[in-house]
Amino acid sequence: MRLTVGVIALSVLLAASGCCAKRTIITNRNLLEDIFEFVDLVPLDEIEAVINKWIDADATVSTVFEFLQSARYRELIDQESHIADFHAYLQFLQDSRAPAYDMWNLYRMYLGLDQIDPPAIKKLAANRQLDSAPLLSMVDECLAQINKADFEKLYNRKLVESEDFKYFVDRMNTDEHINVQNALRENPQFKEIVDEYLVNGYDMYGVFRKIFTFFFPDSEFYKGISLQEMVNSICCRENEKMSCCKQELKQN
Repeated sequence: MRLTVGVIALSVLLAASGCCAKRTIITNRNLLEDIFEFVDLVPLDEIEAVINKWIDADATVSTVFEFLQSARYRELIDQESHIADFHAYLQFLQDSRAPAYDMWNLYRMYLGLDQIDPPAIKKLAANRQLDSAPLLSMVDECLAQINKADFEKLYNRKLVESEDFKYFVDRMNTDEHINVQNALRENPQFKEIVDEYLVNGYDMYGVFRKIFTFFFPDSEFYKGISLQEMVNSICCRENEKMSCCKQELKQN
């Protein structure tokens, strides 16, 4: 089974955005052109080969990708799109000159999502958690295909040549960004979605952290929580639910 790599799909959708102008209009093409220059440095064929190798060789990675193609994952993405703090985060990126809403809408289109009311969050399956270590190992191998020196040269050149790119990077290092990011991360509905990602082996924060620290190993720009912190968070919420149930039984 040949799966579409996310970055490939996003690149194709963005490149074809002119054909989708009636539904989605890219509002900031200057920064988008900067982004495309970075995308051009990504060896997409090599990365796709790595991903397909891991899918064939590792059952847990295969299961994660099945989840990322499932109807349930589309439901979670749709629910995420209706969280107020998620919109606040997208708006921050938009104000930072990134075409955040356009790119998110293109991703929704790629998933075949319509604008519908989100269904209620489903409860997690008790005591079920898929190991995310193989997926993170796959991410490491994918990143190893990239020539980081070329990215660093382009990144430093863009900071000098592109006003929009520099403005975006500067905004990522502000307290405002940290505040909107933390507000989204602490949103109860968003936590439920991230928890279900983790249960299905998709360590979203772990993947983000791997990618960011690969390019910026000495930076504290991405302050993602650790996998253990996330597991502890899930356990704490489950323990709180158990305590509440025990208290109700005592009262009855």
